[in-house]
Amino acid sequence: MLAEKIYLSFYIQVLIIIAFYILITGSYSGELHSFLLDISIFEVLILMIYSILSFVLLYYVYKIMVKKKLTLKSYKFRFNIKKFANFYFILLIISFIFMLSTGVGVVLSHATSPYSVIFNLFNVSVLFPIFYFLLRKSEDINIKYFWTIVIVFILYKLLQGWSGIIFTIFIFEVYFYYKDRYINKIKQIVIILLLPLIFILVGAKVYQEIYPIKNEIRGLGYHEIDYSNGLVKLVNRLTYFSISVGAYSKIDEIKEFYKKENIVLKESIGTFRPITPRFIMENKEFRSLNNNVLQPFFNDITPYTSSDIGIIMYAVNLFNASLLDGIVWIIILIIILFSSKFVYDNLSQYNGQFNFLFFILILKICTTASPEIIVGYYFFGILYFIPVLFILGILKLKIRKQIAN
Repeated sequence: MLAEKIYLSFYIQVLIIIAFYILITGSYSGELHSFLLDISIFEVLILMIYSILSFVLLYYVYKIMVKKKLTLKSYKFRFNIKKFANFYFILLIISFIFMLSTGVGVVLSHATSPYSVIFNLFNVSVLFPIFYFLLRKSEDINIKYFWTIVIVFILYKLLQGWSGIIFTIFIFEVYFYYKDRYINKIKQIVIILLLPLIFILVGAKVYQEIYPIKNEIRGLGYHEIDYSNGLVKLVNRLTYFSISVGAYSKIDEIKEFYKKENIVLKESIGTFRPITPRFIMENKEFRSLNNNVLQPFFNDITPYTSSDIGIIMYAVNLFNASLLDGIVWIIILIIILFSSKFVYDNLSQYNGQFNFLFFILILKICTTASPEIIVGYYFFGILYFIPVLFILGILKLKIRKQIAN
């Protein structure tokens, strides 16, 4: 589990960096950079410790859950790797053309299309991790073909205005590099501590170069930044901590904004908003808790944006706003954990193939905590593809005894 520990170390390090930035400057960072810190140093340190402990706790949840496979006893899913690669490449090209011709999917774009619902349901980005882990080491596909698809996908995400795909690829490659290598404990400790730090320092330089290009794509103009700004902006993109501190300082105001819309189980209902057509869910305009946390700072903020606040402050604010919502939220998280483990285990072509993706999902629960974001944008979108893959003969269900023979 070396890759998991490296990834965990990375998240903890960026959180600590921002925590000390806040303490040294006396102001928030990221989205809240124009606001001065209005809680004590002690409170910031306590929030930092609780946030780190939440990462560690969920890491042990992961270790416990991966010990047990949740699979169908008599049946096994089998992918036709070549067909899957061709299907994904075609879907990617179609999505690319749709994005270029309509502007739908580009960050800060308000473009719409009657076909948007189709591309939202069959989101090529949701399927990318499955594609990567199925094909990266597969002998059934030409490696040059694989990297061609990956490069096209990276270009697709960059033209949308998202540079985070570079970090995603880096983390995936770290996993595959260390997956089958034996490394003694002392070297493991050094790697766990230093590799994330090196990535942060090098990544800041890369982000410095990418930032003006990304902003120009988003229609915000071309503005260069220096290395220190690149470092701060990069780290802010990778941690929720500043928003979490802000959410702590505005608990009572967030409660008022949450209750203002007077919708029972609002967060629970929002879970299905990204994956439910409008003719079924007519009212999709209500604000999520991740949006409410920004309202005390920005009175005119649009309801169509949100920010991660971490599982600790998400739970504190949700239970403070509605005890019933908080209880149902815990139940939904448990369902998400076990159902995602079930899907990943059954889609795996060999034992533990998608364990790292399950770990990433658990970290997303720790950083985002919002079921709406997790369900709609990070995992359950995969489920829409499964019937299509069966119809096209890309995915088949076989009896385990037949596979063994």
